[in-house]
Amino acid sequence: MPEDFDTVENRRIVILSTRNLRGWEGLFLAVREGVLPPGALDVIGGGGAFQAPYVREIWPRLRPSLTGDFADYMEERFGLGS
Repeated sequence: MPEDFDTVENRRIVILSTRNLRGWEGLFLAVREGVLPPGALDVIGGGGAFQAPYVREIWPRLRPSLTGDFADYMEERFGLGS
């Protein structure tokens, strides 16, 4: 949880989480635009980091920087925001 880390570590975790989300968002948008096949996000695997308690706790800070459709997708797929 954020209180378990110092300020620098918290910033690093937020930056890493944001970069990871941006990568997924790029793939999501490529699927939506038809550049990648519909099942591409299911094939890449991963996503376990999005289920970590820390990421769930900071999700409200991360969500506004993402496109609405993608944020909704992440909440549905990984149960973020609940």
